[in-house]
Amino acid sequence: MTERRTLEEILAHAVFAPSGDNSQPWKFSILSGNTIRIWNIPGKDNPILNYQQTGSYVAHGALIQNIRIIAASKALAISVNYFPEKNNCVAEIIFSETKEAVNTLYETISKRGCNRKHYSKKPLSESDKKTLLLSTHSISPSVSFVFSKDAVDKKEVGKALATMEDIALQVPELHHLFFKDILWDKKDNESGIEGLYIKSLELPPPAQFAMRILKHWKVTDTLNRSIGLSKKIAAQMASVYRDSAIYGGIFINKRTPEAYVQVGELMQRVWLEATALGIAVQPVTGLMFLTHRAEVNDLRPIPKNFEKQILDSYQKVFNAFDAPRDSHLAFLMRFGHSKPASARSRRLPPVIV
Repeated sequence: MTERRTLEEILAHAVFAPSGDNSQPWKFSILSGNTIRIWNIPGKDNPILNYQQTGSYVAHGALIQNIRIIAASKALAISVNYFPEKNNCVAEIIFSETKEAVNTLYETISKRGCNRKHYSKKPLSESDKKTLLLSTHSISPSVSFVFSKDAVDKKEVGKALATMEDIALQVPELHHLFFKDILWDKKDNESGIEGLYIKSLELPPPAQFAMRILKHWKVTDTLNRSIGLSKKIAAQMASVYRDSAIYGGIFINKRTPEAYVQVGELMQRVWLEATALGIAVQPVTGLMFLTHRAEVNDLRPIPKNFEKQILDSYQKVFNAFDAPRDSHLAFLMRFGHSKPASARSRRLPPVIV
């Protein structure tokens, strides 16, 4: 029997998991001394990119990976039952005692963060790449982690990934959602509320000031028409995405809720391993979520004329990897060496109902 206080301590640490725009789309219930349930909160994440809750499921997977690691540090093992009921319950987790505590990666949970800076041209060592690859092997046969090809054209990949920014600044609904989730004040970020702290975006001071003006759609729309603003910003972001030592892709065979949870488990595991190695990481996922919508012909409210741009860009990114042609690139991360991130988004304490 595990004490309730122990389970609460595990959850308090586990919520330091990544989520779309730091949306933290979870709440919890403790059923008994050894069982908890994790619940998804629909509507927390970006409703356009979070198609069929897949983005939130990735976040829940990262959360579950944290729970697994923290439990091991307390001499506990977990078994996970995904989606035990046809509702918003993502997982039921049962804890059991083990012979000894294992502290692997425990300390990196609170150190992990997203680094959106330009990375140096220094490649990852073969030893580091091997460590990252090995960390993903025990997650699930349904998901796989693949590094990009050695000869990949990073300039082309960077431009393709920046399709997200280009479209987001041309579609008012996406523009609204992006700026709505920005935290402009340090106090708001320190409180742990949902949203991305402006300084975590790694923008120079003039650009941070400009963002306060660009949050008004009429201004952005006017500048799009007059100077091609969306293309200029996309080009800047493409240069950031280009400056990566290597890309890592997470591939799935079928787009199922459980597969996306396991994407999150794998993503978090490799991210924590990278953190332990001193490697900078940034997920770049917008294009992949847009592609999911385009593939099923449900881009609304994104205009249909963007469909070809989305699918062509996705194919360029997909081609950067040696992966089965019938698989789906569900998640992408850029890896490299960089100065520490300027800021980090905080977390709210877990809600236990």
